[in-house]
Amino acid sequence: MKVVHFVPSLVKGGGERAVVDLSNWQIDNGHQVTVVAGWKVDESLLRHQLDERVDVVYITESGTRWSRYLAGVSWLLRNRKWVFRQDLIHAHMTWSAVLATLIYYWRRSADFSKPFVFETYHAVGMPISRMARWVHSRMAKRRDVLILMADDAYWSAFRAAHPTLDAEVILNGLAQPRIAARKDQDVEEYRQSAGAPDSGSLIVGSIGRLVAERRPELVIHAFAKIAEELEGRVHLLFAGAGPQVRALRTLVQEYRLEDRVHFPGLALDPALPLALTDVYISVNVGPVTGLAAVQAAFCGVPIVGIQLVEDYRPAQEDWIWSSTDIAAVAAEVTRLLEDPDARSALGASQRAYAYENLTIDRMGRSYELLYDRARARRGLATGSN
Repeated sequence: MKVVHFVPSLVKGGGERAVVDLSNWQIDNGHQVTVVAGWKVDESLLRHQLDERVDVVYITESGTRWSRYLAGVSWLLRNRKWVFRQDLIHAHMTWSAVLATLIYYWRRSADFSKPFVFETYHAVGMPISRMARWVHSRMAKRRDVLILMADDAYWSAFRAAHPTLDAEVILNGLAQPRIAARKDQDVEEYRQSAGAPDSGSLIVGSIGRLVAERRPELVIHAFAKIAEELEGRVHLLFAGAGPQVRALRTLVQEYRLEDRVHFPGLALDPALPLALTDVYISVNVGPVTGLAAVQAAFCGVPIVGIQLVEDYRPAQEDWIWSSTDIAAVAAEVTRLLEDPDARSALGASQRAYAYENLTIDRMGRSYELLYDRARARRGLATGSN
């Protein structure tokens, strides 16, 4: 099978990491894979983690937001013969969704049998504008298969209103080798560079893109309550980069926690900050969390979640307890920090869940089943190639 993943750029983010891991899994399972990135960024961020057998195409190396959309359309026009020789187009995020919608209409107007058009929608539950969500949903109808990385009230209603659309929820999976344990010397060097305290202090950790829609300020609010309860015994290691860093630093100053909150920047190797972390705070959408929290689980670090879905009620089967109540989140983290046995037990149970349900192999095979189902609907032979 000839698979093409469209992604805006290969930056450090959950959706982008999913593209890399899924591409590597597919190449290992006999597919021919190409990643088409809208614009080129520093290849040490993520590009170097792609298998060398995966072809990478950059459409442009710079440009404004709108010029990048125009460059994408222009590229499609120039390469449309190549595009229609592929078996599967898989779009990730808004820039790619626009191009996938054009491909879908062009295929239908030409009455071609391929490529199939898939989209993985990564913004479920995110606090985006109503207009953006409406645009996303209009494009989502023009898919052979729509994959949601989580579910919420809006997208549940959308699926119910479009019963003929093949839409499924598939949790993001993770390739475990990336989070293998690191040498003590590497961890100690990271500790010093991050400005984190020595091993005598408790550390709350979080990793993510520091952008407004991820609500990183909620982690600071929760930590302020934890710090108030535990006084000088706890620090926050908040790894990540993004436009919200300045606002987060200002918030830390307002809480007078400058000596207890550390921003080490982008975590190229998440295993390093996780090796220092006693309890991890995630930001969840319903029962689903980001890949950084999955990495924490694979490392055996216990996780407590801040919930973004306002009317969500924790279910017994949730593998990460979460709440919209920041005070409740802070109390749960504080309880775990004060109880090493509880931390160890929770970390072990969450690790077991991650290995059972959140591997890249499970995710990849779920996508394979969807592809075979789409082929069967068209009356084509099924199979992985």
